[in-house]
Amino acid sequence: EQGNKAEDESWSRLETRYGKLSKTDRYCYFDYENDKYIIELKSRNCNHNDYPTAMMNVPKIEKWKMYDSHRKFISAFLYKDGLYVWEYDEDQIECVGQTGRNDRGCIEKYDVVYFKHEHFIFIPHPSSPIN
Repeated sequence: EQGNKAEDESWSRLETRYGKLSKTDRYCYFDYENDKYIIELKSRNCNHNDYPTAMMNVPKIEKWKMYDSHRKFISAFLYKDGLYVWEYDEDQIECVGQTGRNDRGCIEKYDVVYFKHEHFIFIPHPSSPIN
């Protein structure tokens, strides 16, 4: 499954910025956590700047606000051109919209927030030279 592979590839890279992380269980709402951060990882089959904005599901943000707001919410995206994170900041939200998918046997629609890719932080591969 693409998501599990992305999680395994990204785990150590995320730890270089956020410290030791525990991988949550398969049915948890988020992918990684520690005392300071809760992280959601998404895999994308495009480059980080192919579109003017990126999106994050509103239900994920609401769940974080309801139960985990004492920790910082991080949206991580494994794109074809690297691992990028957005450290949740309401001031960086461009707009709210709706998107959906129908590749899992039914139509799924959900609200999303959009933010510009200029707010991304690139997380280099640990073996990459630092510029």
